[in-house]
Amino acid sequence: MKVKVNKSTEVEVEVKTLRLDISVYYEDVSNDFPLMVKDGYSCHWWVDIDIETGTIKNWPQGRTETLYTKIADEGAYYLLDENNNIVAYIKRDYVPNKIIPPKDGCGKYIRLYIDENGKITNWYENPDISEFKVIKRDLEI
Repeated sequence: MKVKVNKSTEVEVEVKTLRLDISVYYEDVSNDFPLMVKDGYSCHWWVDIDIETGTIKNWPQGRTETLYTKIADEGAYYLLDENNNIVAYIKRDYVPNKIIPPKDGCGKYIRLYIDENGKITNWYENPDISEFKVIKRDLEI
């Protein structure tokens, strides 16, 4: 999946990873939900997902989970290149459901079915990144 990062020179960068940086409601997740940080009454989930496969990086092998929750406050969603450089982003108080399940129109909700290998089984076959704001920069090719 490619994103154009410099319109004047038509430079495109291959996007490899979607980074989620979201707060979720404390009561919606178990105390030991993978990669979740709980602090008092808030929970923070910061994960990297391979865009093509829908696999969560650093997922504990053998663990299956469902994450169904309403996003608390504003979330940040980033597209990263193969070197983990941020090339595009969205910061807003609703979920970009063209790339993150469930289907578009679910507002502040996220629903992920995660298998024992960290693969999101309801991941889109062709995620849509058109809502992301591209970070303009000059790149050497």
